[in-house]
Amino acid sequence: MAAFQKGFGSYVCAGDWIDGEADGFTVRATVYRDDNADRPDQMSEGFWPSRDPNDAGYTPNYWPEFYRAQEAMRAWQADEWFYCGIAVTVFKDDVCLSTPYEHALWAIEANYPGSDNAYLLEVANDLVEDAIAAAKEKTAELDCDVLAAAIRNCAANMIESMRDAYQAGDAHYADAAVRLIRDQLGYDAEAIFAEARAKTIGHYDIEQPGGCGAARNPLARDFPKRAHGMRLLTPAQAKMDKSRARGFWTFVLHFAPHKLSGFNVCPKASAGCIAACLNLSGRAEMTVGGRVTLAGIKSGRRTNTIHRARLRRTRAFMANRGEFMALLVADIERACDEAGKAGLEACFRLNGTSDIRWERVPCMRGGVVFDNVMSAFPSVMFYDYTKIENRRGLPANYRLTFSLNENNGKAAARLLASGMNVAAVYRTKALALLEAGKPGRVDGDQDDLRFLDPEGVIVALSAKGRLAKRDRSGFVLG
Repeated sequence: MAAFQKGFGSYVCAGDWIDGEADGFTVRATVYRDDNADRPDQMSEGFWPSRDPNDAGYTPNYWPEFYRAQEAMRAWQADEWFYCGIAVTVFKDDVCLSTPYEHALWAIEANYPGSDNAYLLEVANDLVEDAIAAAKEKTAELDCDVLAAAIRNCAANMIESMRDAYQAGDAHYADAAVRLIRDQLGYDAEAIFAEARAKTIGHYDIEQPGGCGAARNPLARDFPKRAHGMRLLTPAQAKMDKSRARGFWTFVLHFAPHKLSGFNVCPKASAGCIAACLNLSGRAEMTVGGRVTLAGIKSGRRTNTIHRARLRRTRAFMANRGEFMALLVADIERACDEAGKAGLEACFRLNGTSDIRWERVPCMRGGVVFDNVMSAFPSVMFYDYTKIENRRGLPANYRLTFSLNENNGKAAARLLASGMNVAAVYRTKALALLEAGKPGRVDGDQDDLRFLDPEGVIVALSAKGRLAKRDRSGFVLG
């Protein structure tokens, strides 16, 4: 579907766009700068040429290709070209029917030496078909009569203003926009957009006494209360129980890792990391008739309640973000109360078996919209392990420890030098203790409270689970 006829031009900047038409919709392709900080030779396995036929960069013309790659690296370092993303958004009568990054492709070379950027146009046209299909589904879900009335009365801007205001937490302005739409169009806009507003920012009150008041969160039925009244969070596991001796009680959110749910929640996972994942350790590995396997989880033939719950959580987070965040906020509030009753301080790991940028996930608490749950609970400590090296602008109460694997040694060394802590997994407990005794290292098995570690240290961990102890990829050391 070639909706775009005219390309971007031989030189582009972030924010440039082109418009086109397809199936009665207006489509726009926009250039965004990719925030991945990796160098070109980290992004592309065969970037540097090789004389070895078994290497990804093999070429019989070694020296010309070497000089070409050398010039490309110099130009990238001088910001003469950059990695970008192309995102396609769809409009109908000036109403936007897709979010900015809903249909996008990343890690594309823009202004690459010797290129005319023609590939950017190809990518944009490749993205159109899925974007149009999604837009058609979205318009089918809308009330056709209301949509037509809104368009005829030029109400699109008012509707967007209302949504923006609720997203920004300005309820007074938003309510004024609702009244204006109602007065000019003669219908109750608030009833029509209440559900959309709730899906956007988790505007549900699931604990109203007597079941009255705000709309009840539909996910509450899928996630009944469990231990300590939690719907999503899991109270202290084995190692985390050790944290109680230091006055803390850890609560963890577990998703189905990597692409197990059909959604990739571990974008930087390596082969070793996937194979040795904690997802298959402890009770999570056992089921009736033997051990759980990744193939068994995917097929549903050999799994257990732990993995079924993790799959449900992951899919709910992806499909119903607002409702999920409302449940999570309620769980965090309840966990803080439970910890307080026990004379402990609650702390949280939201990436128990995932690597999501929680600092970018908004939520609502007490009728106020926050950029993330850390900002919603500023006096509570959150911490995680991550393999994403360019997570910046973190809230003060969110502490990250970089996780070493078989592929990211250079990034780990750079981050360690900058003061960030790096976790390394060793094959045996004895080896981990030996490493922990060296200068600049700490014993990560002592407890899970990584936010209490001194800065710029290596956290020595012992391998957990049968698969991790058998790893030979280089992810597990020793």
